[in-house]
Amino acid sequence: MISHVTILKFKPDTPAEGLAAWRQALSQLPDHIPALRSISHGPDLGIVVGQSSADYTIIAEFENTEDVKDYYVHPSHRALTEFSFPNSDLIISVDYESAALRP
Repeated sequence: MISHVTILKFKPDTPAEGLAAWRQALSQLPDHIPALRSISHGPDLGIVVGQSSADYTIIAEFENTEDVKDYYVHPSHRALTEFSFPNSDLIISVDYESAALRP
């Protein structure tokens, strides 16, 4: 199992309505990308006060590295990057081998 983790820091002027549509589209990715086994995402809860923090995280799970590569170039994923790239001050992604998710 491969976990793809993305952490984003949005620009202060990111439009709220655009962000809401982007979040909804994230939730629908498994319907459009067969290689995507699962996706979990959400805003930072602000639990750790006084530390620099990101705004949002995405965790996507794939069966293998080829599935991750297919995801990167899939039109549904690329459409989301058209919003996230210009509206983010920081985007960090990490891919790692992980244990299978529990049902």
